[in-house]
Amino acid sequence: VGTVPLSERVRLSSGTHALRIVKEKYKAYTSQVTITDNQTSTLTPSLAANFAVVSLTVADGAEIWINNERKGSGSWRGELALGTYRVETRKSGYRTSVESLDVATASPINRTLTAPSPIYGSLRIVSQPLMASVKVDGRAVGETPSTLSKVLVGKHTIEITKSGYAPYKKDITITEGQTANLNATLTKTVATSTTRATSTNSTAQKSY
Repeated sequence: VGTVPLSERVRLSSGTHALRIVKEKYKAYTSQVTITDNQTSTLTPSLAANFAVVSLTVADGAEIWINNERKGSGSWRGELALGTYRVETRKSGYRTSVESLDVATASPINRTLTAPSPIYGSLRIVSQPLMASVKVDGRAVGETPSTLSKVLVGKHTIEITKSGYAPYKKDITITEGQTANLNATLTKTVATSTTRATSTNSTAQKSY
């Protein structure tokens, strides 16, 4: 007959009627209402919550997904209807963590989720000449030759520099459990200089 509060009176025949009020995330309200001729009955039912306020947090700014729907990064707070949910924490270069969340009552839920675990590969870097400085994604990691045993899978930018040589830069993809090899040949820079020539005119003097 409409949505509460009803803006107009609902006229019903005398007798007993079944009343049902429904609202998302609340338990349906059902009742028997008796109507008497030429009288107005007033009812103010209270609906019981059918949801819980859920607060979830996860380390390292990982993404939070509930039933394959992204909710946020690092933390999320919201309402969930009673039921069981599939919760995932995701992050690029990391193995997704999956757990079940049971919302059995309307009581608030606070949970720290398991963070996704890193997936590593290895990277060996050699350069000519040796003893060149190496950066991975802008972070200094040492000098060549070098083997990095724990590099997150995915694409990384490698920068190699050495005084007197042009910078070397390359993107490389790391695969789980595999060692990627990078052999870099640096190009020697040519020093340029400007020389000003000064000429002096001299007059020879003769002796008599």
